[in-house]
Amino acid sequence: CCGSLTSLRLFNNKLGIQQGFQFLAPYLCGGHPSLINLDLGGNNETEENVIHLLESIKNTSGASFVEQKSSALRVLELGGNEGGDAVEALVKELKHLQPELDIARDRPRKDPNE
Repeated sequence: CCGSLTSLRLFNNKLGIQQGFQFLAPYLCGGHPSLINLDLGGNNETEENVIHLLESIKNTSGASFVEQKSSALRVLELGGNEGGDAVEALVKELKHLQPELDIARDRPRKDPNE
């Protein structure tokens, strides 16, 4: 499926209303063989569903990412969806597994009084 698709831009498509990230997650398990740029920004998706999507991308079924398959995914745009500490932790893990993957997102604001 989708062997030649390299870019998918679903910015501001209200995917959060229908839990669209939950639908997309199985297709991104461990990455994607041809998709280079995935723009899911501005969809008002919940933090829980953003986490579900990131966990799916991170999922390598126990094998190292390189051993399982090679992902072409290089840019993942998630800004305009809910985020938080759990999302940031998963992004850090993904950056370790896939250092070539750029994940753009809204970072949690730090309290200036801390």
